[in-house]
Amino acid sequence: MINIFGRRIACNAFNFVEDLVQETPASGDGRAEDLVQETPASSNVRKTRGTTLMQRIWSLPPNLKIECGLNVRGQPIGESGQTFKRWLGTFCLSRALCPLVPVAWTRVPHKNKEDSWIEIEKRWIIDPEIIHPANQMNWAMHLLGELRRNRRTKLKKKCYPKDALKEEVIKNKPAWADTQDYAVLVDYWFDPNMQTLVDTNKRSRGFQKDIARSGPISFAQMADNMAKESGQAVERATVFLKVYCTKDGSPVSNTVKEKIDKMNEILNNGCTLQGECREGILWAKDDAFAQVMGAERSGRVRGVGFGPTPSGRSGANLPCYTSTPPSSTETAQRMTSLENSHQSLRDQLAQSEQKHKEEIAELHAKHEEQIAEALAEAKRQSDAQHQKHMDEMMSSMRAMLDRLTPGVDFSGSLRCLEISLEFILLFVGDWLCEGGELLDRIRSRRGGGGGRRPMEDDAKVVTVQVVNVAAFCHV
Repeated sequence: MINIFGRRIACNAFNFVEDLVQETPASGDGRAEDLVQETPASSNVRKTRGTTLMQRIWSLPPNLKIECGLNVRGQPIGESGQTFKRWLGTFCLSRALCPLVPVAWTRVPHKNKEDSWIEIEKRWIIDPEIIHPANQMNWAMHLLGELRRNRRTKLKKKCYPKDALKEEVIKNKPAWADTQDYAVLVDYWFDPNMQTLVDTNKRSRGFQKDIARSGPISFAQMADNMAKESGQAVERATVFLKVYCTKDGSPVSNTVKEKIDKMNEILNNGCTLQGECREGILWAKDDAFAQVMGAERSGRVRGVGFGPTPSGRSGANLPCYTSTPPSSTETAQRMTSLENSHQSLRDQLAQSEQKHKEEIAELHAKHEEQIAEALAEAKRQSDAQHQKHMDEMMSSMRAMLDRLTPGVDFSGSLRCLEISLEFILLFVGDWLCEGGELLDRIRSRRGGGGGRRPMEDDAKVVTVQVVNVAAFCHV
């Protein structure tokens, strides 16, 4: 045994020089061993246990940090994890870091929490693979809030004896407590509403007959110790068998004995959980503990210690850890069956989708073919009807010309190029005049030339034709 800062501690309790302390960065400022100074213990004077101050960690040089032991659920375990919690508890002695008031931890100023986190970062390394760096402050403040509540409970038990007067309680103020904060806390204790709540809680607590016998050791630490002894992870039913029995192995009550017998029967039938030791206490919704104790309440998981919740999160504002609760043998079989069924359904769905696509493609092709045939038939009918209308219109136009110009021959000077009918509009082609000298045309009719004077009969015929054409155009 050695004496460090007024407290007798086993030598291995501070053997984290090699295992826990990490140098960041390398420096020649000294070694962590220099912080441990052995002081001979006096055999004549009995050393009493005082307040744990953890001065050795508070005095760590800037280049040294301690790695906090955690399981994958973010629960402190091992010697370094327990040391971290004890050191974190010393924050409750400082008004600047963890004041006694306000009563609710959520109402404590954020500045105090930030200052507390700065002190933690200076001295401790928290595995970023277990707790994401962005969530480490929330995780640490959650632990500090629990420690602060426990500190206030112990403070009331020590300073507020039963039936004590308010003045007597104020006089019992410990040296480390701030006078103003302690006075506010005492006022809160003597508030009638608070006293009514305390009485109600005491009555409710009286119904709880079976108390765990783990003492100050957390469930997570208990499970870690059991895992190291057995070489495999333990589930919460196994932890229940441990903490609800006395040192000689006897259950704390007959009710507990019945529950333990049922759990042992289920465990012996092969309904056990498998996992790694670092996963902490294994649990599942249908494990042996749940089958005996019943379903969990909303947002809570029994028998695994502080931290884990049904959703895998340690509280509403804490990180989601990397591990998931392991499955029991029955759950694994059911999961396998569901996966196979799910795969079969997916295959059937894929086949149905492929068949549906083929049917749609076939219907689409058939529909396009029908549309093409209908369009072709409509075009043939339209062309035939159009041609029929054109023929009728041409016949009508020829008959009209014959009536308007009886005996007029247009083949000599004018030619009708085109008459077309589209839809309901009638378009009449232009009459084309080929041009040239009229005298030349008269001479061509004579079949001669050479300045010979045209005959009057030929000129008469041409003049009549020209006049008839002009008259027709003005009809």
